[in-house]
Amino acid sequence: MDGVVLAAVDEALQGSLRDFPLPTLLRTLAGAQRTGVLQLEGGDEIWLSEGRLYLASSPNAASVATVLSSAGIGSVGYIESLAMARSETSPSLLAMLLTAEPQLARRVARMLYEYNLNAVFELLIPSEAGFFFQPGETHAVGAELSHDTEALVARAEQRMEIWREIAEHVPSTSAVYKLCRRLPDDTASTEILADDWEYLALVDGNRTVADLVSATDASAFQVCSTLYRFLLEGLIEPGDER
Repeated sequence: MDGVVLAAVDEALQGSLRDFPLPTLLRTLAGAQRTGVLQLEGGDEIWLSEGRLYLASSPNAASVATVLSSAGIGSVGYIESLAMARSETSPSLLAMLLTAEPQLARRVARMLYEYNLNAVFELLIPSEAGFFFQPGETHAVGAELSHDTEALVARAEQRMEIWREIAEHVPSTSAVYKLCRRLPDDTASTEILADDWEYLALVDGNRTVADLVSATDASAFQVCSTLYRFLLEGLIEPGDER
């Protein structure tokens, strides 16, 4: 399979990530300004509108309704009922929600970006899974808050490089950490940001990394990168792994 075939505007595409790695595939679809859904073996889906990525979902991740609800735009039940009630001629789910709560647009955009970034990041592990791109398909959530695909893929690749370094110090989700009894000898005081306190308060020598992910509803990358920073700052140390 080559770029000429992938650039076709109205054809479905099929192949294997072994021959066409996901970053290359997404960049090619973006460059050709394709609209449709990229379906991967295992149930993962990546939705594009004119080459811009607006939703990346996984059967193992939280639903998009859960993500939108966590942004304060409504309950999961309300969002799901709104999605079920809309017709093909109705505005998108995002358009309806943001019309009712326009002041939440920036927060929703930020959380949706992080949701999509996490999904693409987790799909960057080399795979031989098959893929199928169905052109013309659109998702009910809508593309109003779409992302530049090239920039998002580059950010996900950057995270992968950082992740490799983090993995040397936070080797698994079963790892346990505890607070250091004292700060490093060359540190008289330290400042804890409000966003960090939620994580630090949960580090008790008993909770695993997986427990922290569950307790904070954050991504594994976010939790592990925060723990790694705490390790570098001498705030925490390894505990007894469970």
